[in-house]
Amino acid sequence: MVTAELEHLIKMANQIANNIAAGESEQFVIEKAADHIQRFWAGPMKQQILQYIECGGEGLEPLALSALQQLLKPSL
Repeated sequence: MVTAELEHLIKMANQIANNIAAGESEQFVIEKAADHIQRFWAGPMKQQILQYIECGGEGLEPLALSALQQLLKPSL
């Protein structure tokens, strides 16, 4: 179930990716959006949206979804 709070997180993730996207490569956008979310979103916000993408991530635009999926990958 998508709550109002989760809808807001989806909107924010999409906006982050769209704001970075102007004239940049997809990989650049994905990396920068993932970095922004990792650095500036509170732990509970990240946890909620990452759980949501594990259930499909409906409503997330492709670049935002890819950025969030980056956060699920183990760090090297």
